This record gives sequence, C-alpha cells and structure tokens, in this order.
Amino acid sequence: MKVAGSDLPLRRWLIRAIFAILCRIRPRTEPNEVIARLAADGTEFFTLADLRERLEVTAPQARQLAYRLTRRKLIKRIKRGLYAILPPADWQEGTGAGINRYWAAANAVGSEPYYLAYYTAMELHDMTQHPLRTVFVAVTKQHRDLRFGAALIRFVTVAPYKFFGYEDHRTADGHVVKVAQLERAFLDCADRPELCGRIEEVFRGFVRRRADLDDDRLLRFVHRLGKPVVTKRLGFLLEMAGANPELLLELERAAGRLKRFMPLAKTAPPDHAERNRRWELTVNTDLRRLFASAKT
Repeated sequence: MKVAGSDLPLRRWLIRAIFAILCRIRPRTEPNEVIARLAADGTEFFTLADLRERLEVTAPQARQLAYRLTRRKLIKRIKRGLYAILPPADWQEGTGAGINRYWAAANAVGSEPYYLAYYTAMELHDMTQHPLRTVFVAVTKQHRDLRFGAALIRFVTVAPYKFFGYEDHRTADGHVVKVAQLERAFLDCADRPELCGRIEEVFRGFVRRRADLDDDRLLRFVHRLGKPVVTKRLGFLLEMAGANPELLLELERAAGRLKRFMPLAKTAPPDHAERNRRWELTVNTDLRRLFASAKT
C-alpha cells in the first residue's frame, strides 16, 4: 500500500508519542514501583479511587493493578474496593498478620463514626489477661464482619442515642484509633456481657480497674443511656467488686425501682437462683465461682 509522503511525518510523530507515553506509564504500574509510591507518604490502606488518582490510570487499569498486587502478595484485600499494603515480612504468606488489627478495623469503616468497644475496649483498658483475636467495633450503620489474617473484625450496630463516650487511643505502633472510655467500657460490659466474655470475665475486669473509674463521668453516662436494667447490673457487679458506697447509692437512685426481678446474666435463671432485692436481679450465676474468677 502506497503512503503519501505528507503522511509519513505525522505517523512517525504518532509512533514516537505513543512510545513515550508507554515508557512513562509502564514503570508507574510495575508492582514494586506502585507499592513504593503509595508507601512513600505513609499510606497503609488505599482504595481503587486512590490508585486512579495517584497513578493517573483508568478504573479498569486500577482494578487490574490491584489484582496483580494481590496475586503477588504485596497487598491484601480488606473488603470490596479497600486494600492494605503488606509489610515486607508478610510478603511470603500474604495474610496481613503484620498489620495492626485495630487500625485495619478503623480503616474498614472509612469516614463513618465508630469506636472499638466491648471485649476489645476491655483489652485496650487492661481489663483482660490475654490477647483477643476478635476486634469488636461499634458502628451506627450495618457492616459485614471481616476476616483479616487470624483476626475477625466484628461490627456491632449501636443506636445513635447510645453512641457516645469514646476517645482517641494511641496503639503501641503509633496509630490513633477511637476506643470507648473506661467508664463507657464498664457500661457496655453491663449492657452486653455476652460481647465481653460473659459475666465472669466482666467481673474480673471490674475488679482490675474499678479504682481507676471517674465516678462523675460514669454517672453521666448512666443517666445519658437511661437503661435501668443495665444500671442495676452495673451496680451489682461494682458492689461485688468493692466499689465505694457513695457511687453505689447514686447508681441505685439512678436505676429506680422496677418492681420485678431481671436476670444478672442473659440466660434463663434457674429455679433456685438467689434474688438480690437491692438491685432487683436474679443472680443466675455461681457467686463463689464469680469471686474465684477474680483471683485468676
């Protein structure tokens, strides 16, 4: 096919331009180069939108690149569209075990409000003796639970009126996450003991940290939550743990009278269970075992 001489300079220019573009784009999308560029500014988690913006690639190219990085075990998919950069020590297994699980939970929520709660708050407030594999996260909207390495990130939906009493917490590796304040952790333990290792574990935690409570803050939280049964369960456990009488009296006043007995643990009380009249609770747990658990 004969090509007009006037077309040759244009074609040569187009070929050179395309080649130059390919030379510029290819290094940007090499796996190791991508990781280096993302990690240069301290990025640990990123979205497909981040890839498109930083590397100036299309949405299909970003998805393909994320797939390649995942196959190379340089990143790990947290959930749809969200990825974590794996530390070099984790490139062989690619499990994400080297990434802070609290920080992973915080990033999985995105910009939505959250705080680390229940058993996880107990762990961070030194109310437990052993590390946990489940991270409990209080959120206001439903999220699917996530498996991250050996850890399970469990989201607990909390009504907006109950969403208060949390603070910034700096983890051992320097990340800042939201966690329930100590007083809120005590209240959450009384509210949902089944999410805190059950009554025996809750009582052990109360014994360990009762002396560090801010009584005024705890009472403010109790009044704000406004759940008499939770207040009674809290009062009973604090009384057993040796809290000061003034605090117990204020809790008794805040709870009022139900004129019926509620179970201490969220299980059916046995027929022979003892009834505590002060707190209007059916003590459906072995008190001797409860006190013994506090010594372990």
